[in-house]
Amino acid sequence: MLKRKGILFAAVIFVVSVFIYAITVYMPKVNEEQDYLNEIATAIKNGEYIKAIDYPEKVLSTENQKEKNNLVFYAKALDAKEKGNISDYKYFLYRIPKEYKGRLNHEIKKSREDVKNIIQEEKDKERKAHEDKIRQEKQLEEQQTIAEIERILNNMPSKTDDVEKITWYQPWGSNGYPAKDAIYWYVGERNGEYWLRAFIVHFDDGINWVFWDKVIFSTSNTNWIYNIENCFAGQSGGGKDTQIVHGGKYETLDVRFSDLERGYKLLATGKNPIIRLQGRDRHHDYYLTSADINLLNTGIYLNEQLKKLNYRISK
Repeated sequence: MLKRKGILFAAVIFVVSVFIYAITVYMPKVNEEQDYLNEIATAIKNGEYIKAIDYPEKVLSTENQKEKNNLVFYAKALDAKEKGNISDYKYFLYRIPKEYKGRLNHEIKKSREDVKNIIQEEKDKERKAHEDKIRQEKQLEEQQTIAEIERILNNMPSKTDDVEKITWYQPWGSNGYPAKDAIYWYVGERNGEYWLRAFIVHFDDGINWVFWDKVIFSTSNTNWIYNIENCFAGQSGGGKDTQIVHGGKYETLDVRFSDLERGYKLLATGKNPIIRLQGRDRHHDYYLTSADINLLNTGIYLNEQLKKLNYRISK
């Protein structure tokens, strides 16, 4: 009986001791730590970020030390934002755990939303800057292309049809083409729209006609054949024409540059370039000169420049 009373008395003494410790030592320490953390949080709310960051050190419980660390991260983040250092603003804000539920939980959530907006703004700025750069590069390239086109055309003879308002740029001259075999290209322009034509001329002062309806573009390595569509007996149709003049006669082919572009490129890049004008019973071979090749290269280059602008230059 006495033994049981002794045990009961010891238990009562222990409980009383714990209670006394709690109200005299533990609770004041807990309250002191809470006050300490509240002061740091208040400094942050008041915009006193440096004060919060440099707050005197204090031994804290593990959980309260975590809270202090997060508050200091937040103070550093806001201080960085205030100074315009967005990189550090994001860095310190993301040091705070995503699951944070401490004193400034609401404020930190708002700051995270702010960071999302800033990141989106930065992406928008980068996208816009990239688009502006592409646009400027495109404008510069377009200006350079226009300058190249004008350089070529301004050095060519031209004439303007005042009725149809078309300007013709003709490498053979502003009047009729000369009485000789030749391979040409020429350009028409109206209201900023351009089109390129291929033009082949065969001149002969004899009595026989070739009446060619096929053009064979030949080099040492290969050839390419262009059949003139809808050409009647090698005389007319499909761009083919015949003409008798004083002193001789012409057979010509006038088609879109794109129709003969492959053949023109073959001649311009191959060795021993020859054009064979093939008729039913006869043919005529024209051996290109270096001047012909230079002219073809200019036309090919001009066509590539016009393609970039979709054959239109705004005025």
